[in-house]
This record gives sequence, structure tokens and C-alpha cells, in this order.
Amino acid sequence: MLTKRIVLAGLTLTILLMSGIASAQKTDFVPTGKLWGSMFGDYYYKVHAASSTSFGSQYSGLGKNANAFELRRVYFGYNYNISERFTTQLLLAYENKDDNLGNGNRGFYLKLANIRWKNILPNTDIVAGQMYTPSFPLLSERIWAYRSIEKTAIDLRKFSVSNDVGIAMQTRFDSLGTYGMNVMIGNGTAAKIESNGFKKVYADFYANFLKRRLIFDLYGDWEKVLILPGYHKIKTTLKAFLAYQTDKFTIGIEVSPQIQTKYTLDSLMSNPTKIDTVNAIPVTASLYIRGTILKDKLGFFVRHDFYDPDRNYKKDVYYFSGYNNTEEMFGVAGIDFTPEKNIHIMPNIYFNQCTNKSSTAKEKAKTDFDLVPRITVSYLF
Repeated sequence: MLTKRIVLAGLTLTILLMSGIASAQKTDFVPTGKLWGSMFGDYYYKVHAASSTSFGSQYSGLGKNANAFELRRVYFGYNYNISERFTTQLLLAYENKDDNLGNGNRGFYLKLANIRWKNILPNTDIVAGQMYTPSFPLLSERIWAYRSIEKTAIDLRKFSVSNDVGIAMQTRFDSLGTYGMNVMIGNGTAAKIESNGFKKVYADFYANFLKRRLIFDLYGDWEKVLILPGYHKIKTTLKAFLAYQTDKFTIGIEVSPQIQTKYTLDSLMSNPTKIDTVNAIPVTASLYIRGTILKDKLGFFVRHDFYDPDRNYKKDVYYFSGYNNTEEMFGVAGIDFTPEKNIHIMPNIYFNQCTNKSSTAKEKAKTDFDLVPRITVSYLF
């Protein structure tokens, strides 16, 4: 009887102690949330227009002297800390003319809606829902730091997507996050609703050296894309990113090839009846430098990109509809004036040159360009 009383007393004391600890933990943490937003847009004036479509230029199809005040992105977000281990994100976005409503007004879509379980394993978080992918938003876009001027190279060329619905594991190999890895599986449809049973796999490894001055990032993804019932192609994307940053300047370089199996149909010009599927290997590369002229007040940025839609292109082959054979050289340069923190006024010049690789293309149909001076304004609140 005495033994039972001792055991009961011990259990009661344990429960009381655990309740006290739980109560202390609950009183120590206060749930908090943050409402935030951002916007960027321009006034642009197109001083030169390519005679044919410039596939990668956001000003493609606009004639000479076209000009407008334009909003290119509006974000409205809310982050909430449920507990010390669980956080959530919600983000509504307007990003381009494709988001316009049927009546022509600008519309928002759901870009982020996820929950994060922090430290489910040591230095490891699990994220589920609609989230940023490991492709470029988590690192290389932040190092570039001028999304308001232009997307990163693999985003601009649509090699990958910035957000997707799925589940991800984000691991830091040390407590400081000097080295880490992000792995994700998602629908592969970005903000759009899944339309087939295929999934996209993302993987990213990053490392910092020289007291975080040197940043290295290696990324890859794989997805199967349904084209027609019973017909699909596979996309495999790789990206290597390297940057060196100091208090005065940052230099970055990004190189990305993509392998697209069964990209299109082709036939030899010498034998048009022999039709076969062909793989395509688009490649993009980007080099930029940004820096400080006057601390916290005036900066600069210069960037140059190269894009080849297919390294396998052959001049003696006829490619069926949907094939892109136009190389592009993109450049942008400007000044960043910061009158107040988180407000940027950026005069810049946007240039995109297109070169048709076909042997039959001549003069302006062979090479032409878009040239657009702009004043870009960006702010965060």
C-alpha cells in the first residue's frame, strides 16, 4: 500500500513539474505576426523596336515610341509565428499583365501559403504548402538584389519556377547556415492548379567561404511534362552560381543548361518525309556587378546575359512549329538612388538583342534589338 502511495505521489509530482514547465514555455512565447508589402514599377519609353518578336524581352511586340507608367509587381503578405517551432506565410501577388482580370483590371493571385515546422531535426525545417522553390528565390535572386530591374537568368528564360505547391526539407549543416541543402517535391505548376499526376523534384546545395564573401550554389531539378495524351517530355535543369561580395561591390555569375527530351519534331531538309523527335539543350549565362557609390544613398548595377534556346540546333534540319531558334543578348545598366531606407529610384537602360540562327534569315530578320530607357521605382513596407 505504501509503495502504491509513493508511486502515485511520484507521478503526481512529475505531472505537476511538467505542467509547470509547459506553462512556463507558453508564457515565455507570445505569438506575433507581421503585415508587409512591396511594389515596383516603371515609366518606360521604347526608343528602338526589333522588327520581329524578341522572345525574352518583356517589351516584345511593342512598337517604337511605345511608353507607359507600369506596375510590374505588387506584394501583400502576412507572416505569423504560431509558436517557437511553427511559422506560416501568406502572400498575394500581382506580377504581370497575365494577372489582369477579364475586365482589364489588375488582379491578385495566391503565391505563398505554407507552414514551417522548425528544427524537426537538428538544424532542419520542414515546409509544406505553396512556397518558394530552391531554384533561385532563396539565394541567387537575393544576391543579385535587383529583381525590380530584371529576373535572374533561369527565371527570365523560364527554366524553373519561383514558387510551387509541395513539401520541402531545408537543412543547415552547421548552426550558422554556412553550408546547407534544400530538397523539395512539388506539382511543378507554380501557382496554377495541378493538371496531371507528374511531380517535379528540386535539389539545391550551397556553401559560404571567406567569411561569407564567397558564395557557391549548385542546383538541379527534374520534371515530366504532359504535352498531349500519351505524349510527354522530360526537363532536367542544372545551375551553377558563384558570387563574391564585399561592402563595396558584389560580382555574380550564373550558368544554367537545360535538357529537354522529345522537345519537338524535326526532319532532314534532304528527306522531309523522315520525321523524328529531337532533344533540345537551351543554355543561359549571366554576369553582373553591383556596388556602392555613396553608402546607403547611391549605387550602381550592370548586367549582361546570353541565351541560346538550343545548343543542338542544325541548319540543315526543318523543325516543326513551337521551335525557338533565336539567340538573345540581354543587358541592363543603371543607378540606384535611395532617398530613404527601402525606397529606390533607379534610372536604367534595358537592351535585348535577338539573332535568328536560320541561314535563310537576312538583315533585320537576322539580328535586331529592343532598347528601352526606364525610370524604375521600388519600395518595401
